[in-house]
Amino acid sequence: MKVSDTPSSRASRFRAHSVLGFYSFVARPMIEALDQLISMERPLKNLDAMQAHWNTKLVDEATEKEASVGKEGSTASLPASGPAGRSGSG
Repeated sequence: MKVSDTPSSRASRFRAHSVLGFYSFVARPMIEALDQLISMERPLKNLDAMQAHWNTKLVDEATEKEASVGKEGSTASLPASGPAGRSGSG
């Protein structure tokens, strides 16, 4: 079995999706809960910036996937509006 260490490996292909899931289900709820005790304005702004960055990466991953599907000759494609039916990067 051939082992690939290229960026097309499964781990790197789904990195943006995993990071965004972590932010949504772990980091944001934790920071918002702490915000009730102390000001978490700066961490929330940082989290917003990081989520915007990874949303862009997610769109890039979707574009790469669409391109690779096209190279394989398949007729399947991703929606033009991007991930989760949203247009733009956030």
